[in-house]
Amino acid sequence: MTSSILIALWGALVGHLLVLIAVMMDGLPPAVAITASAGCSLVAIAALSESERSDPRARRTIAGLRGAQGVAAVVIVAGVLPGAPGAMLLVGLASAAALCVAGLATVRRAAVSDRPSRPLAVAPRVAAIALVAEGALKQWDLSGYGESETWLASYLGCIVALRIVALEALSIIVIRVRTRWAIGGLLPWVVGWAVVTANLVAVITWLLGGAFRAGPLQIRQFDAMLVQLLITIGGAMIGGALIVAIHPRRPRLAAFALLAGYVACGVLIAIEERRLDRATDPVDITSLRSKRDVVAAVAAIALAGVLRLYWRHLAVSNLPRATAQATVAASPPSRPTDV
Repeated sequence: MTSSILIALWGALVGHLLVLIAVMMDGLPPAVAITASAGCSLVAIAALSESERSDPRARRTIAGLRGAQGVAAVVIVAGVLPGAPGAMLLVGLASAAALCVAGLATVRRAAVSDRPSRPLAVAPRVAAIALVAEGALKQWDLSGYGESETWLASYLGCIVALRIVALEALSIIVIRVRTRWAIGGLLPWVVGWAVVTANLVAVITWLLGGAFRAGPLQIRQFDAMLVQLLITIGGAMIGGALIVAIHPRRPRLAAFALLAGYVACGVLIAIEERRLDRATDPVDITSLRSKRDVVAAVAAIALAGVLRLYWRHLAVSNLPRATAQATVAASPPSRPTDV
């Protein structure tokens, strides 16, 4: 357990440092900086949430580091708002990186308990709900709200919030599962998540009065098809790690079928993204976007089904243990027999 937490904290630290260096060299758009650093902070918060300590002083330190990471993320977000000082973003990035170093030192000093944690029982359900809600929200007809910039910014903000919740929940699951497949799958998932979310953040910033970088993506090195393939590969690796953890045969087969459907939908979305890049007719673009969003909703439901089956497996496997503990607690203490 300690190794997975250290890997997550090291990854968050490296991500913060890379974003900080890129911002100082003016090689990264503000939307990408805020999104990438927010993703690293979410992974760090998830790792610290899984760092259960028996020492009360260590628990208070971990809680303080989690809260400080949240404050640093707020400072980073405020640093890209119109009219904010330019140094605010750099201060937030440097603070987040320093907090990752402090988290690494705290985790190394004490052993981490391997007892089941409450966030693991909640995280699969939260991730499933967030994925389905995002897919459903993207099906909303915006034809009657196209002229309201405030409403459109709020709509995109809700999608970003759901994506943040999904990433945090998936990070908790991956850190607790502790398999190489899950940890390896989180990396492409976070990269794809950052690119897609950066585009949404750029549009929200533009609607609020900020500047918008022209182009199909905020990170020009990643086209839409490559981003979708990264998300599909990451989700498939995480889902495969969860399927391995499911021992009953029927739930495992059901989860495997759902994961296969998720991969098929991801490939279809990548194909639709390539067609969108080549389309020029506005009618064709609207039709392709509508089809892509529908397939994306189906993919989200399929991955949510895998998470749901994994959560049911956790609930059933922990049920006999909880029943036995309740029986022992309710039974009266035995009296010694006279010899």
